[in-house]
Amino acid sequence: MVAKKSKKQGFQLARCVRPESEILPLCQPYMSLEITHIQGGMREFERTGIYPEYLLFNLPGTRQNWRIRIKQTPQEGVLKTKGKALYEYSFDGNWCKYRIVNDDGSFSEWRGSDDMIIEMRD
Repeated sequence: MVAKKSKKQGFQLARCVRPESEILPLCQPYMSLEITHIQGGMREFERTGIYPEYLLFNLPGTRQNWRIRIKQTPQEGVLKTKGKALYEYSFDGNWCKYRIVNDDGSFSEWRGSDDMIIEMRD
């Protein structure tokens, strides 16, 4: 994960995506996601009046990540790359679990991250 600071946007995470041919072979059942629950962000709060919350999913060993806004709890969704679903996630407000979408459309067993980072921003 690469962090950069911009005068206009404050602190943000840079998003870099590798070509699909480099990502998909690495998404085997043994690949686990790093999950970060991000709370806050003054710029968005000032603009909208809503205290924003996001889930940041990072695939170790690649530069692939997904930033998903939490709109409701519980929340479920799919993490895609170039239109192809790679993971399905479920967030209950405190913890997030995920499962891998196989090539035939079936799912693996639900997995939970051993740890989940909670990041509070102002």
